Amino acid sequence: FDAYRENDISIYTTSKVAGSVKVFFKNSTNEIVFEKVYPLTYSYPNTAMNQTNTGYTLNLTATITLDLIRCEPGTFLMGSPEHEFGKYGNEYEKQHSVTLTKPFYLGKFEVTRDQFNAIMNYYAGYQGYDRSEFRTSGNLPVHNIVFTDASHFCEILNEIFADSIPTGYKFDLPSEAQWEYACRAGTTSAFNNGRNIIATSTELNFINWETYDDGGLSEIEWYLNNSASGPHEVGTKSPNQWGFYDMHGNVEEYCRDMYEGDISDYPDGSVTDPVAVSSNNYVWCPIRGGSWSSLQQYCRAATRSVFQHCNYAGAVDHFEGSDVGFRLALVPIQ
Repeated sequence: FDAYRENDISIYTTSKVAGSVKVFFKNSTNEIVFEKVYPLTYSYPNTAMNQTNTGYTLNLTATITLDLIRCEPGTFLMGSPEHEFGKYGNEYEKQHSVTLTKPFYLGKFEVTRDQFNAIMNYYAGYQGYDRSEFRTSGNLPVHNIVFTDASHFCEILNEIFADSIPTGYKFDLPSEAQWEYACRAGTTSAFNNGRNIIATSTELNFINWETYDDGGLSEIEWYLNNSASGPHEVGTKSPNQWGFYDMHGNVEEYCRDMYEGDISDYPDGSVTDPVAVSSNNYVWCPIRGGSWSSLQQYCRAATRSVFQHCNYAGAVDHFEGSDVGFRLALVPIQ
């Protein structure tokens, strides 16, 4: 590709096609001048997918691993009680019963910069690709990425570990239901330590949120009041009862649901294995979990936020914040 760059032609974007990578090139005036398909001939040394007592460990390189924890099937209450302090929309968080019928696996930690770069460097269009604003450690959660970056990460893992992935499963982002099930780990409170935000008045006061009891959030998470204005290395606070770290802060996390329009209201009745899908090019995708820049109300297990996203056939994602990352999942194919 260096020869093309010398003639003022640069890589515009890449997209995977069967067994190859299609690369689009543009000139100095941002016009696409041609495209070319390159076969995927990468090898993946030092990679392995090993089953453990709690799930899987992925060896991404000789020194970088990624742990997944198994979540058993079950039924839980998704959303928040009507009077949970800090909620901002009863329909968005309407409490309802959700049943997940198959086990799935979720990252013990948020995907780190080292993990992200170890995988994306295998992919032609992503060599040396890391837009993270905070770079003091490779063990920080990767951030300043868009939804398609996270999706490509999962796609590459599906290729690398194709011979090891259990039948009927794939690497992907978690659904909202899978994410909240793992976050709660059997709890129904605002936070997975079994505690809630304690109100100091009957009305929300967005100016003085720091004066409210945070429900022990500072013990389990990095958020606005204790983060010193940036993310921290993963796993430096206490995990929940199932062993997951940073579910209530550090960086918010993409989920794979896609809504046609603003985030969907929850149903009135019980549901089984829910995940929102859309074939439109212009959809809304949820992010969950709160971040280092979030007030405690936005770190609750039930809090839902969204961003606009256009899929591969449409325009470009335009949301990439220093407080947004993702967590890898191994999920049943639906």
